Amino acid sequence: LSQHRRVTFFLDDLQFADPASLLLIASMLSNTKESSHVFFACCYRDDDILKGSPFTMWLSSINIFPLEVMELQNISTEGVNELVSETLHLSPRITRPLASILHHKTSGNPLFLRQLLDSLKDQGHIYLNASPSRWAWDIDKIVNLDMSDNVVALLIKEMRRLHPDLQLGIKVASCMG
Repeated sequence: LSQHRRVTFFLDDLQFADPASLLLIASMLSNTKESSHVFFACCYRDDDILKGSPFTMWLSSINIFPLEVMELQNISTEGVNELVSETLHLSPRITRPLASILHHKTSGNPLFLRQLLDSLKDQGHIYLNASPSRWAWDIDKIVNLDMSDNVVALLIKEMRRLHPDLQLGIKVASCMG
């Protein structure tokens, strides 16, 4: 593909790729296995893979290429606390109870955590306090908050809050891929 410039391909959610796309990717991998100028970063979610799917067969067939596999885990409770502390510009000691609840609700899924934090702020459950001037929250409301246990349902709920014209635009754009 490139002999003079470095090229990087980032392919996400490969578990949903159709067989023709997977074949194309394998072909690209075979044509570049000797090149140090081409880099592929391919991502997939283990929990979305069905046994016997085209993706599982493809995944086992590409073992002939030099691959480095990196498995990413969900964020630990301490990691969630660090993220919440940095996001809210507060001491980890102060954010620890909130972070513990958020970790419990999201299982440390980074996307779910970010979306939940945004949703809690948008709904006023996390708010800027005037005195003292810092972020605050009502821990009991957050604990008792009736919410979905997955990020897709949360995103759908958030999308339903968008202006109807914007929702229509998203629907039209989704038909284009």
